Amino acid sequence: MPSLRRPLTFSSLSDIPPDIARLLPDHTTVGQWSLAQILSHLTFTLTSSLDGFPGLSLPRPLQLTLGRYALARLLRKNRIPERFPLPRRFQPAPHLDLPTESSRFSSTLARYLSHTTPLAPHPLFGPIPRPNYDRYHAIHIAHHLSFAIPMRLPK
Repeated sequence: MPSLRRPLTFSSLSDIPPDIARLLPDHTTVGQWSLAQILSHLTFTLTSSLDGFPGLSLPRPLQLTLGRYALARLLRKNRIPERFPLPRRFQPAPHLDLPTESSRFSSTLARYLSHTTPLAPHPLFGPIPRPNYDRYHAIHIAHHLSFAIPMRLPK
């Protein structure tokens, strides 16, 4: 069965706000989450890269082996594996306000882009150099936003 998701890649994090702006007026989602839930999850991930991931981390030896392998594969393939399980406690709430979540995501992305000190270690991958963290976020964000389909053609 063909995927209902849209093909989506971002060459840089600055390409993301225009895509979200296209989605906000009229869209549908083809996954299990609403666009507000997607943006909430992405805000959480960006915030955690800045401030630390709460209560979730593989032991350092696993980060250095399994984590490095998984990150290298993700960056090489330029995509997130399908159906990667997210612990229930990190899943977004069921009913969220889209304008609120869009605003939160926008301000968090701006904060991430202006951040100049080292980023927090990823719970699976461990410490990541900034260029790879940026690529990871672009891939991760494209993965989730690919489930949101704009209903209006771009002008």
